[in-house]
Amino acid sequence: IFFQVAYYDWNNNHSDAINYFRLEVIRALKNYFGNKFIGGFYYDGILPKPFNNYRSNVSSEFKIYKKFVTNAKIVISTNGFGGSVPWKLVEYLKWGCAIVSEQNAHLFRVPMYKNTIQMFTLPEEVIDKCKTLISDENLILEQKMKSRKYFNSFIKPRNLMKDILENSFIK
Repeated sequence: IFFQVAYYDWNNNHSDAINYFRLEVIRALKNYFGNKFIGGFYYDGILPKPFNNYRSNVSSEFKIYKKFVTNAKIVISTNGFGGSVPWKLVEYLKWGCAIVSEQNAHLFRVPMYKNTIQMFTLPEEVIDKCKTLISDENLILEQKMKSRKYFNSFIKPRNLMKDILENSFIK
């Protein structure tokens, strides 16, 4: 199980809310799954006390990060600022991952296929979603296939632009 996120030191309510929500997710994963969980916060400075024990030991260098993501059985995603769809979620779909994601506040243009992503709203729910996947290798494989298919059909730039152009004219 892989989940690595940036720590934001912007000292405002938005960054604090995201940091603390992600801390609870990381803490729950680390406590329940132990060494089956890889990740945590990446940050160049000194992390504040509550976050210090949850620093990732995985480099944020893209090639290394991508290798961890694509080799993970399950990857975790949380929303960005303002509940935005995080760029990581799009990468995870592109790379065909089995995804457990915070319920998105914003919808994709086309609804997800059933069993494309396992969704959670509270940090403690992430454990049950991961356990569901771990107990069913076929569900993991199904989610991986559907992730890539969804990306290729609805997010991949060429297909997205073609769909927008074809549907933007009144018929």
